[in-house]
Amino acid sequence: MSLLPWVYQDFCSGPVKMRLFCLPYAGGGASLYRDWQALMPAGVEVCRLQFPAREERISEPPLTSIYELVDNIVRAIRPLLDKPFVIFGHSMGGIVSHRLAYCLQLLGKIPQQVFIAAVRPPHIAHPKPIHQLDDKGFKQSLLARKRTSREILDSDELMTLLMPMLRADFTLAETYRVPASARLHCDLVALCGAQDDTAAHDVMQQWRVLTTGQFDLIDFDGGHFFVQADPNAVLNMLSHTLQLRLKRLHDKPTATDFASARDGEIQLVF
Repeated sequence: MSLLPWVYQDFCSGPVKMRLFCLPYAGGGASLYRDWQALMPAGVEVCRLQFPAREERISEPPLTSIYELVDNIVRAIRPLLDKPFVIFGHSMGGIVSHRLAYCLQLLGKIPQQVFIAAVRPPHIAHPKPIHQLDDKGFKQSLLARKRTSREILDSDELMTLLMPMLRADFTLAETYRVPASARLHCDLVALCGAQDDTAAHDVMQQWRVLTTGQFDLIDFDGGHFFVQADPNAVLNMLSHTLQLRLKRLHDKPTATDFASARDGEIQLVF
């Protein structure tokens, strides 16, 4: 069964023990994570999600509804949920990651961990949404926020091609709202760029209320795109964390694990 056009599997060497689903920021695509597989621990398979209206899906119309987007993602990745999995999302991808994890949770498929970078949590309203601005105001806001390169913004041809996708991505991210009670039942790691004024440390701290699991907030040097500016720092953290997660999974007793009660040993029954 082909997982395209929604999922690119970067097959790991050896048996798959865990999958890492990676979701892009607004305007980005699956290619953002194409080099990640080589730096993952043995047994971790990177699965890069590709949304419509970008890269090789540029001819498709963009989606402005996070509900429709995530419904499609869930259908696409169902065959890959036979192994433990984690989710990583940057900016808009972080918002989609929350929705994806929440929907999978309702289906009984709970992530081992969710990593969310550089985006305010969806129970907090955006102070200055930009998705409804006219084209000129939208482009100026993208430039001011350093979300898109000046070369692209100054190209009428490129902006004509990319504007519908960019506006749809911001619409999707800025209009998704959940109550603080929409908690994930897994560990959540928030990643923050120390110089990111759109998702500062105190804003990223608010992700804490959206999980019943362990919460960690990690600061990295850089602005909103710190993941791409210094990928080694993020990948070293991620690789180390997933290595520990794999060890826990390997060491976790199962229903068939029994220890003899003789000679003072403890019998484990689940």
